[in-house]
Amino acid sequence: MNCKRIESTRFCDLPDEVLEHILSFLTIEDLARVGCVSKRYSKLHPSTQSLSLDESTDASIFTCDQRKRLLGSLERVLIRRGCNKLQCFRFSWCYHDHDEGKPESCCPKDLNSWMVKFIDNVVRCNVEELHLKINQGITQAAYVEFPVVRCKSLKHLSVKGMKTNIKTPLSSASFSNLERLELTLVCIPDEGIFKWISHSCKCIKELRLEDIYDFQNNSATIESPSLKSFTFILNKDYNLSNYNLYVTCEKLEDACILLGKPCYTGKYGGALLFSAPSLKNLKWTGHVMMFQNLSEVMSLEKAEIELDPGVKFDDVFNLFHGIRSVKVLDLSERTMKCLCEGDLTAEQLQLHNVCCLRIRGLSLMDDDVHAMVSLLKRMPNLATLRIEAGRTGSRYRSSSYGNMSIWELQKLALHNLKEVTIQLSSGNNGISFTQYLLHHGLQLQKMVIYYLPEQSYEVRRYKWPRTSNAKVVFL
Repeated sequence: MNCKRIESTRFCDLPDEVLEHILSFLTIEDLARVGCVSKRYSKLHPSTQSLSLDESTDASIFTCDQRKRLLGSLERVLIRRGCNKLQCFRFSWCYHDHDEGKPESCCPKDLNSWMVKFIDNVVRCNVEELHLKINQGITQAAYVEFPVVRCKSLKHLSVKGMKTNIKTPLSSASFSNLERLELTLVCIPDEGIFKWISHSCKCIKELRLEDIYDFQNNSATIESPSLKSFTFILNKDYNLSNYNLYVTCEKLEDACILLGKPCYTGKYGGALLFSAPSLKNLKWTGHVMMFQNLSEVMSLEKAEIELDPGVKFDDVFNLFHGIRSVKVLDLSERTMKCLCEGDLTAEQLQLHNVCCLRIRGLSLMDDDVHAMVSLLKRMPNLATLRIEAGRTGSRYRSSSYGNMSIWELQKLALHNLKEVTIQLSSGNNGISFTQYLLHHGLQLQKMVIYYLPEQSYEVRRYKWPRTSNAKVVFL
């Protein structure tokens, strides 16, 4: 018998489950070819759970005809699937007006109508996860409008597209079961997308907005009874200098804000206002808006704040005031100094609920010590303190607090402190501070001290008095 005949028979004799697994490794174009070989194969490949087409990474190696065939193969595969459930579909495409000077376009002439038809074909497959990445290499941005569809199966939608305007119809039937929405590098021409999120996405739990730009309205409101996680990222100012964003979510638990350096001014204009009574975790990185406020945040458990240089206390007073009920506080050295730049006394901005404090990048030079002392005086119930060293320099630089008696003059009331972890930097301020804590920490149970190799002699020669039974570990 012919060897090719035997191999062909062996492949045909495989169970459907094995064939489907083998076919799942094929590309979109190969799947379309396999479907033309036999009726059995055309019925098998539609059951593939995930499909992916990423042309953007290798756009330079595709000719215009190859790109057109890819789109044609994709449409045939989707049509053949019919209503077979599709767990995940990823589509990445780089839009080209012309191919090496040729007059014809390698992409559909009417991108909007083609995208509507394309998304409709995907939706017919009862897709659960849909990831779209469209990079349009054209001068004027085109609108990509989501079609009005009844896609109750869709739970995760991700759209990323340079020069892509998003217009979403306000329809209660659209993506009614959507749980996760991610929008990156898209134009928001009006507040329709925010109204759609507020009124149509009744099951949404996670929302991520990254580098949205050209927002025409002065304000927008995101109001959701189900949203639990919100991420807002601006790596730079995308013409959003005077807009106001209001987030009202009664079940919101996690919020992440990242604001890169503004292009022209020291801070962003507009305001970012939160009404989230159930907020538990807040992460704020970078710069600030003209005004930000967290109202009714009484359940905050952890706040991680890392402000860039140039941010002043007056700009973030409302932010600090809004997190005053936090229990676990994670600050950078710059943020700590910013918090203590104001003329407010410890009584005016108390942090009574803070039981765990972490300070990153702290060198305990003299200028750092003043800010740290001011911060610790606002936390009478502090139980856990962790200090991570920052820059290092000369061992004799700015060590005015190298004597424990100088620390005693600060009158720190750390009676509830139980555990301390400190990374010593250059200078003697850190060593004298640990001595002070061991001597005055009546409730102290454990202290872990990390020291530099060149500090070995000083660590050995210093006395480490203690009035408690604290366990001290040197590393």
